[in-house]
Amino acid sequence: MPNSTSSLLVLDSVWEGYLSPLYFLLAVTLYLLTVAVNFLLMAVIVRRPSLHAPMFLFLCSLFLNAVVGVSLPLPFLWAPLLSPKHTLSLGACSMQMFLMYCYSSVEIFNLAALAFDRYSAICFPLTYAQRVTPRTVLRALLLMWGVGLAVGTNVSLLVHLVSFCNYFDLSTLVCAEDLFIVFYIQVFELLYMCTVLLGTILFILYTSHSQTQ
Repeated sequence: MPNSTSSLLVLDSVWEGYLSPLYFLLAVTLYLLTVAVNFLLMAVIVRRPSLHAPMFLFLCSLFLNAVVGVSLPLPFLWAPLLSPKHTLSLGACSMQMFLMYCYSSVEIFNLAALAFDRYSAICFPLTYAQRVTPRTVLRALLLMWGVGLAVGTNVSLLVHLVSFCNYFDLSTLVCAEDLFIVFYIQVFELLYMCTVLLGTILFILYTSHSQTQ
């Protein structure tokens, strides 16, 4: 019975047993520790005006994205660890895909922007302030997070267009009539990877050319 709104994905019961509470405690501790450390680093950068430089602003964005990355697997494992039924709702699966694509997009472009900033500061120290202005930093941050949110939203919405027929076999999880949507998702993933890689290469080539002028 296909049902794309209330489907439950059955997870492998690899944590089943008396050690499940221990695994749950470790997962919660790891998540809270990671989030606390990243927010502490962001608070230090925000509270100290001497750290309001482009490099530290990109690092602050990197710390925020790390919170998104650690939120991808860990919170969604808490309920299955304590529940006798290892299932994951379709909404949670969609949210995981949103976080995964958003995290990967922002991470790649953030590291590229950080590398460009360090390249400008080391190779052109006298004109660094004119080359990497606050307006440029703001545009870069808005662009990287805008692309990440747009890509994540598109993929997560596509998940809700698919009907699930078989809850136990991943190879036949999707109904035959929705294989076109699955093919579209695969094509979108390929185009996404090519766009990210090509965009990063073009960004490096453009900045290298502009710096030599």
